[in-house]
Amino acid sequence: MGEFPVKTYAVKVLAAIGADIAALEAEMARLESEGYRIVDGGQTGDYDDRSFCTWEITDCRTGAILASGSDGYKGYKAASDKGNYYHVDHIDHVTGTGQLECEEGFAGKLTNALLEWMEDPNTSDEAIAELVGQPVEVVYRTRRSGAYERPPATDFADRFVELFTNKAQP
Repeated sequence: MGEFPVKTYAVKVLAAIGADIAALEAEMARLESEGYRIVDGGQTGDYDDRSFCTWEITDCRTGAILASGSDGYKGYKAASDKGNYYHVDHIDHVTGTGQLECEEGFAGKLTNALLEWMEDPNTSDEAIAELVGQPVEVVYRTRRSGAYERPPATDFADRFVELFTNKAQP
């Protein structure tokens, strides 16, 4: 009998998360090489009686506030247009997690729940490591590879696949 389907799927999810982060990092690096600053941000508060809300634009890598205001979308748009900004939500990359195949007898809502649990930042690395049967360090590196705590990886996804197929030692 093969691996338990949940474990097999969880290993695929973890590898796909690593590949997704590596793809996002590569696209961010490409945009930055073209002179863009990758930003995050948007509405930060409720609308007031004048139909304005607070907003901010932050550097995606450092979290530094680049602009903020309380003049609603018009102010946000004006500030966005002043910088050579590229919003992280607009970066296109193919996600591997959306294209995962399940083992027979394991599909539907359970796969979605497992995927959400593994992508949730509140899920501990230890819990995922126990499920997938890999060292906590491997899970930690995979889940943090896009947290901007290190330079972008170039071959991270390939190395991760090697680790999971036992072609290399950690």
